[in-house]
Amino acid sequence: MKHINYESEDGDAMTIHVNRERTLRLASSLVRIPSENPPGNECEVANYLESEMKKIGFRVFRYDFKPERPNLIGHLKAGDGRAIIFDGHMDTVPAGNPDLWITKNPFSGEVINGRLYGRGSADMKSSIAAFLSATETILDESELEGEVLVFLVSDEEVSGLGTKDILSRGYTADMAVVGEPTALEVMIAHKGVVRWRLSTFGKSAHSSSPEKGINAIYKMAEACLELKKLSETLHKKRHPLLGSPTISINTIRGGEKDNVIPDFCEVSIDRRLVPGEKLEDAESDLINILEEIKGRDREFQYRLERYLYVPPSLTKPDADIVQLMRKAVRKVMGVEPKISGFKATCEMVHLVNHKIPTVIFGSGKLEQAHKINEYVEVEEVIKAAEIYAHLIINATRYR
Repeated sequence: MKHINYESEDGDAMTIHVNRERTLRLASSLVRIPSENPPGNECEVANYLESEMKKIGFRVFRYDFKPERPNLIGHLKAGDGRAIIFDGHMDTVPAGNPDLWITKNPFSGEVINGRLYGRGSADMKSSIAAFLSATETILDESELEGEVLVFLVSDEEVSGLGTKDILSRGYTADMAVVGEPTALEVMIAHKGVVRWRLSTFGKSAHSSSPEKGINAIYKMAEACLELKKLSETLHKKRHPLLGSPTISINTIRGGEKDNVIPDFCEVSIDRRLVPGEKLEDAESDLINILEEIKGRDREFQYRLERYLYVPPSLTKPDADIVQLMRKAVRKVMGVEPKISGFKATCEMVHLVNHKIPTVIFGSGKLEQAHKINEYVEVEEVIKAAEIYAHLIINATRYR
């Protein structure tokens, strides 16, 4: 059942009830369509979403920004009011071992004790369902006064370039919301990320005579210990919305055989940046550490290669989208929303780089993402849909 009651021009007196069954059915259906990345098989879920958006009334445009990697753009224009973008990704991380899931099927879309389970339930298919349900509710009441664009992208979990591709085609708006899981908190910033491959080199020898070789793993161990010290230093810094910047070593490989002194070792380094930090400074910190080791150890030889960089981003707290999002949450939840930051990286950066003020807001918790037994609270999905509906009405009302 849905009901919209408009009693004031600014939207303060309106009440919105979305169709619970429709919203939950859409969220469950999306979870039941696997779209794991890697390998990256979003075509089936894109086909379903394209069909659903057309039923709602969207004009839908579809582009493959990579072979068999579709992006969808849903477009509604019903007046001369402002335009708002909803941005969501269709892919999920791999589901892992099905036997470890409470449902024994990561794509069951089952509801157990008020929780919708399945890979992608929190990250972020429930938010996609909530936003589409919100738009459908408004259209049924013929109250849309502006423009709504829905960006549904592929390959967010790997390249993160789907939204950038859509924006390069000329699509824009006055404001945007990214539906990552925020537990209904209004998030106005996110961390950036830099990743490097660090290699150390040695000299192979028979393990019975290690003194005749140079052990590349030992050389890497020196670097790892110094990077642990850097991690402790970074932890002392604090951003008011995002906490500390971080650095971590997350993969390692080296050696060829258990009786050969290794002449090569490689690790991946993940550095999370907060707004105000620069790539150049983060990279210089790392190079200075490595050069310092090299200065005291003539056998220390290394190579550092950067293979990923996504800058952090921040929307001003007084931006219209932030105030409209806060207002929508207050109306539905009856409390002042928490303003915070998203500790991971997301598509917000591309929107902000195109001068589109953006917030991150959605159902589900980031802590549930990428885990066995991922779930989202059903009530949170319904509340998200109601909040999105209030946001759409007020955001598109005036130019």
